Amino acid sequence: MATKELRMSQEYVDDNRSPDVVLEIYKGRKLQFATFVTASKKNGPYDTVNVKTDIDGDGDMDRQDEKTILDLAKAFSKFK
Repeated sequence: MATKELRMSQEYVDDNRSPDVVLEIYKGRKLQFATFVTASKKNGPYDTVNVKTDIDGDGDMDRQDEKTILDLAKAFSKFK
């Protein structure tokens, strides 16, 4: 079993008719963090992280953390 697991899915979380990317991080079987990433324009690029966290563990929630999550969402959205 993995010690850390990243799960990503595309779901319709908000009502803009564009799929959002849901990101969940588990440690063992326990959910540690979840967020979803949206596009501010229909069918536009992902540009909004809706729940923020210190993803890189450097002690603050900053633009670098947000960029990491946005980069993951953008990469995941290319899977067909």
